[in-house]
Amino acid sequence: MMIVTIFIKLTGVLLAFPFFKPKIIGRKNLKHKGKLIIVSNHTSNYDPILMYMLFLFRRIYPLTAEILFTYNKLFSWMLRQLGCFAVDRKNGDSNALHFMDNKLSKGKAILIFPEGKRSKEITTFKNGAVTAAMKNDCYILPIYIDGNYGIFKRVRVVVGEKIDFFSNKKADYGRNEIMENTKILQEKVTELKTRLEK
Repeated sequence: MMIVTIFIKLTGVLLAFPFFKPKIIGRKNLKHKGKLIIVSNHTSNYDPILMYMLFLFRRIYPLTAEILFTYNKLFSWMLRQLGCFAVDRKNGDSNALHFMDNKLSKGKAILIFPEGKRSKEITTFKNGAVTAAMKNDCYILPIYIDGNYGIFKRVRVVVGEKIDFFSNKKADYGRNEIMENTKILQEKVTELKTRLEK
């Protein structure tokens, strides 16, 4: 099945590259071995494909809206081959946290769009990424996408430095600390946007 996964990923990336033509700022920050949570703003349905381009030689596991798995059986199968995990965005999903715990314990990389929806502007982050990072002693890699997709356009991506929310956490940390760190994470992604606009 790994061969199938590689084929789907490479085929999609090769077809998408002329359309995306991504300009990547901070490419060196993509290099990280071991468990990792990748966090990005969410501008378009094309964002996950772009992420597969950025992590072409590493398998990533995106948390994906549950509704995408209902379109048809072939598309659902392809999503699963690409490592996607269906998440109930409206009601929250404890299964998603178990999924992240399992993958991170094996040194894998999780992809999360913490806004939980597509938006041209950065909106409030949900706390799942930080919750998983603090629980699993895992770095978060912040990314900003400007969403400038198109035939005669060029999407720009800024990759920030990894963030450590776990080294100095209190033994009895709780929801307040998670929420505060989630605000910091959102600020970090916003800073990447500001850096791009200068």
